[in-house]
Amino acid sequence: MNEMSAAIDIAALRARHAAFFKPDWRRRAIVVGVIVAMTAIYVGAFATFDVPWGRIVPGLRQLGWFVAEMFPPDPGNHLVTYLNALGETLAIALLGTHFGALGKLFAEIIESADRKQLEGVRAAGGRGLAVVRFGLMPQVLPVIAGQILYFIESNTRSATIIGVVGAGGIGLYLSEQIRVLEWRQVSFLILLILLSVAAIDFVSSKLRTAIAGRRVAPD
Repeated sequence: MNEMSAAIDIAALRARHAAFFKPDWRRRAIVVGVIVAMTAIYVGAFATFDVPWGRIVPGLRQLGWFVAEMFPPDPGNHLVTYLNALGETLAIALLGTHFGALGKLFAEIIESADRKQLEGVRAAGGRGLAVVRFGLMPQVLPVIAGQILYFIESNTRSATIIGVVGAGGIGLYLSEQIRVLEWRQVSFLILLILLSVAAIDFVSSKLRTAIAGRRVAPD
């Protein structure tokens, strides 16, 4: 009986809202047309650039060889050197975070703060630093902290690339080890960079959560 009742309800809905149950052939045609066009562009690109299909399988085998040569990651006798280089990269990232972009960003964050909270502190008798401390900082501090930590994380990756082109830090050692085909040390350096970025992201996430929790916590 339940199945029959459900079938009757569906039939009633179809009869009442027939327009919604009609197949949208126009939309389907657009989707099919987009798929066909993208496929044509894909095939045309391969045909235009004259992709050497015969080299793909040997290339994949070579890639597999590179990956096999990278395991297990091994710093060799340069662990302390690599850790010092990582410290240089983090220092470059930290100094790069201090750049004029943050000043402009902070100004925009402060300008967009809700003025009602400032007026509320003034109405309660607060003046000067009290307005900033209780009306402005709880609004802008989580956003500012999040932006600073994001810039540090992003600049760490950028500083690694800068090191590859000769600015020093761990990127320089990564470039040198790739040049001399020391693949296990290459994999160790890559792993070290990934772990550093992941650690920065973890810490920044915890700090943002702590700041946000402190913001909403009652005084």
